[in-house]
This record gives sequence, structure tokens and C-alpha cells, in this order.
Amino acid sequence: MTITPDTLGEVRIDLLAGSARDGAGNESQAASLSVEAVVQETEVEVTVDSGTTDPTTISASVELRNPGATDISFRTVSDVDWLLVTPESGSCPPLARSSSPSR
Repeated sequence: MTITPDTLGEVRIDLLAGSARDGAGNESQAASLSVEAVVQETEVEVTVDSGTTDPTTISASVELRNPGATDISFRTVSDVDWLLVTPESGSCPPLARSSSPSR
């Protein structure tokens, strides 16, 4: 059996007593499993060439894709104070794409 979550968050699987049998014909006991479906962080690296005379003209973007059934919230973080990232946070609707440019 393969279980694929529709979206991020908790995935709970409950097996009722007697709903399955092993190779010897013994009925299953009741069991539960809960896991969290998450997405790994995406890191964007912008490299400025030494020949660049105006670094304010450099930009990059990240595209977020949501194949799930519910909104996915996001936030952006910069580890330098001179980098502007917009939007700082938001959400990506189900079955949509959202991009985040930085400059």
C-alpha cells in the first residue's frame, strides 16, 4: 500500500483490529501511525561578479509550487541586511505557483 498526502501537515493512518491478515492467517491488531508531511527549506544563492558596477541591478527569484489541496504558508529570511526580499511572507494556493523576487 502506498499513501501519498494531498498537502502538508499531519498524516494519520489507523488500522482497525482484524482488517488484515498475516501469512499464517492471523488477524491484525489495531494500530495507528502519525507522521508530519513537510517540505525542506530552499536556499537561494546570489553571486555578484567582481566586474559588476551596479549591484542594485542584480535580481533573483524563487518559484514556489503547491501541488496540494490546501494553502501553503511561507516566509523568507535574509542573512544580510542589504538584501531586499519581497514578499517577506505569504501563501501559495492549492495547485498554484508563486514567485518571490529578491534584489
